[in-house]
Amino acid sequence: MALPDQYTSPNITSASSSRRSETSQSILRAARAGNLAKLVDAIAIHGVDINTCNA
Repeated sequence: MALPDQYTSPNITSASSSRRSETSQSILRAARAGNLAKLVDAIAIHGVDINTCNA
């Protein structure tokens, strides 16, 4: 059973990827600035796995 074209569109993937990128950037900015409150909020709200490696 194939998915309809609306669910396999590259635009959906890029939007999701863009959102993840923005989340990662905000977390990195907070960490670099030493803003612990903002860092904890970003991790808790977005459910980011901080045990991953960006290699």
